[in-house]
Amino acid sequence: METAQLQDNSPHRGKRDELKSICFVVRSAWTLVPPIHRAALVAAAMIMAITSGANLAVALLLGKLADTVGNSLPNLARACP
Repeated sequence: METAQLQDNSPHRGKRDELKSICFVVRSAWTLVPPIHRAALVAAAMIMAITSGANLAVALLLGKLADTVGNSLPNLARACP
């Protein structure tokens, strides 16, 4: 009895097949979720994305404020005798 050989021996072949399998299962499970719950999940994901963006903006703005204050301190020291 002969053993079957794979046409593609690349190491990514198994990962690709696994990813296809995961996508198939996700698609089948997504159809089982009622539309109202899907909408709620999408809304929650959007809220989390907006919150994450706002947190990032606060951090960037605080960094810019710190840089501005740091750059203006030497000028302030020269202005005050």
